[in-house]
Amino acid sequence: MLKWCFLFLVSFFSFALDAKELEIEKVSYKDLQKIYDFYDYDEYLPLDDYFFPPIFLKNIPEGYEQIVDEPYRNRMFIKILAPLALKVNEDILAERNEIMPLYNSFVVDGNKLNKKQKEFVEQKAEKYDIFSRLQDDERYLYLLKELTQRVDEVPVSVIIAISAVETNWGTNRLVRDGNVLFKERVWHTSEGLKSKDDDDDYRYRIFPSLYDAIYSFALKINSDNDFENFRYMRREIRYRRKPVTGINTAFSLLFLSAIKNFAGLIEYTVAYYELNVIDKCKLDDKMLEKDLDKELARLIR
Repeated sequence: MLKWCFLFLVSFFSFALDAKELEIEKVSYKDLQKIYDFYDYDEYLPLDDYFFPPIFLKNIPEGYEQIVDEPYRNRMFIKILAPLALKVNEDILAERNEIMPLYNSFVVDGNKLNKKQKEFVEQKAEKYDIFSRLQDDERYLYLLKELTQRVDEVPVSVIIAISAVETNWGTNRLVRDGNVLFKERVWHTSEGLKSKDDDDDYRYRIFPSLYDAIYSFALKINSDNDFENFRYMRREIRYRRKPVTGINTAFSLLFLSAIKNFAGLIEYTVAYYELNVIDKCKLDDKMLEKDLDKELARLIR
């Protein structure tokens, strides 16, 4: 349970960047398009500079599921999720940057950890579900090695592709009613959204924002035993100094969904929409240099 406490401490309005960003709580898809047009956010693949604007939506836009132009709708879905997934990875890498100096000092250089540093390692180990009965230095050697394998970014292409497959590109009721992008389940509780078959054993976890849903899923990938194959593959790719992408990790997800040919669908979605390009991208606020005019600012509620 403590792991989820960490998650919900990371709320949508806790973003703290020095760079300028635009946070949108409620907006219709037509008004969102006007905002995108204002900022010249035209393409879902920024091939010229590999930057995405930090435009963060709390929820899927109102009326989004009514869009009949499927290619347009899918591109908008990618444009909504890409900045949020990039932000999640920024936050994970910031956490990794806190861990690596301790790893280098203790594991590589042989220095001792002080009490505060040990408490920090224990806290992170609990968050990422790392368990060990080892004691003293052997314990922290094991925990730090595991943390370096678990606290790492998840390809944005994977995040987008899985959410697209699980939610029919953001059109199902679970997304509208609870920001449910990955159908994470909670068991034997009255909290959450009921499944389609009204199975009382579980419900789908509700999230306060799309960011929280993505962060939760990234945490699950980095901590849950079901994703051990993914983490192993990511580690091997890192060892070979290759980029970690949706294409080279998709089949580590082979048995993680009841959806037929799930891994193949993920790989196809990544390839068809060229989502590997987004794995190379970063957030940059240069597109947000001009403030929204009053008319567009009023559209955001």
